[in-house]
Amino acid sequence: MDSEVGDVGKLEHHNLYAYCINNPVMLADENGNWPKWLTVVLIAVAIVTVIAVVTFFSGGLMAPVFIGAGLGALTGFGTSVATQYIMNDGKIDWDQAFVDASIGAVMGAFGGSAIGRLGMTFAGGFTGAGGELASQLVAGGQLNIGAIIGAGATGALFGFISGPGAQHGKLTNRQKIKIRKKDTGNKARHLKNLDKQMTKYTTRLYRPQ
Repeated sequence: MDSEVGDVGKLEHHNLYAYCINNPVMLADENGNWPKWLTVVLIAVAIVTVIAVVTFFSGGLMAPVFIGAGLGALTGFGTSVATQYIMNDGKIDWDQAFVDASIGAVMGAFGGSAIGRLGMTFAGGFTGAGGELASQLVAGGQLNIGAIIGAGATGALFGFISGPGAQHGKLTNRQKIKIRKKDTGNKARHLKNLDKQMTKYTTRLYRPQ
């Protein structure tokens, strides 16, 4: 039976079996509520999508972002399950595992983007703090602000050490090439130097013996 009553005056909100289409015998849900971990997963998917779109419009590719997100999600999920299994005598909190997978997906997406080292530092801090907050909200109870700040600091340090995203160097080189192409003065200098070199070469070639 759904524990959320709804708004007073709306009869459809007072049907506590609406979540199972009025068939609680054949269709079941643990408590009739939207799982909190699913909210975290959807937020992570939205963030990854935004990172991919921004990378694309910055001149990068979307595929490395999604590949990084997938690898990060698998790593986060696998690490969480293995750690819990070892630390908790074989007991696994699957909600926490999905939260950790979401955190890994976001960090993996940043890793596959064109973000610089400074950006990765802020991204790591944001992801670390947000992941710890999500974990506490899913678990319930009182928020531990100190743990959230600590996780943010750890994430920022990890992001700084990890360095820029995989596409950062390529985009930087492309931008430099575009700037050189737009710089007419640079073209003129290049042609002038080339002309000098050709003049020296022809002078040496046809110098009388």
